[in-house]
This record gives sequence, structure tokens and C-alpha cells, in this order.
Amino acid sequence: ALRERIQGAWALHSIVLDQDGTKSEPYGANPNGFASFFADGRFSYMIIRSDLPKVASGDRWKATQEEMKIIFLGSLAYYGRYTVDEQEGILTLLTEVSSYPNASGTGAKRRIVISGDEMRLINPNPSMGGSALIVWRRFK
Repeated sequence: ALRERIQGAWALHSIVLDQDGTKSEPYGANPNGFASFFADGRFSYMIIRSDLPKVASGDRWKATQEEMKIIFLGSLAYYGRYTVDEQEGILTLLTEVSSYPNASGTGAKRRIVISGDEMRLINPNPSMGGSALIVWRRFK
């Protein structure tokens, strides 16, 4: 069953955003990320650009406005509960808390396909518009 196959730890391989045929990689060509799906229906996500700059002051509380903007736009973390519609191949993420506060307390559906150790999620409505293909690979 798809619900059992999704369980475990996944490393982010790629995110491709498609906005009316224009494709981009909003988290860069080699994004870092981790997703975990637990048997009890809980999940956690973390996505971070691999090329985020260091904060020049060395103190995250003293980051400049520009540093904060780059870091905010280049990272996303959230957790909550999930359900799987086996018949339709739909993963629903019920986000409890997100580093993007507008997503906290919301639900989002993703088409899901798992083939071997690769999981492909299609987000039909990412916050930046268009649609997104997110590819994860199972941690070994």
C-alpha cells in the first residue's frame, strides 16, 4: 500500500517550478532537504538552498535585512499530519506549523508516485504560483 511505502526518511533530490511553461529551480540546482513520514500519520519537511550565504556578523540575531530575506526565501520547514488516498494517489499534508506562517493550519494535496527508492510529488498550487515537481530519494 502507498501509505506503507511512503513511511521512512527521504532526501531531497530536486524541485522544479513550472510557471506557464517557464521552469526554474527555486531552491537551486542542488537543494538540501529531508522529509520523514511516520507510521502514526505524522510528517516533517525541511528544504534549504545549498548556496545560502553565511551571516556576515556570525550572529543570526544580527543578520542584515538582505541576509534575512535570502535565508527566508531559501528555506522552508514544516510539520503536521498526513493522509494518503490510495485510490487516487493523493498525499494530503495537514500542516500544523510552518516557517512560512501562512501555511500553518492549512491542508495541501500532492499527487504522489513512488517507484523503487524515488518519490515524486506534484504540488499543483505552490505558494510561489504555477506547479512544482518535488523529487525525493529514500535514505539508505
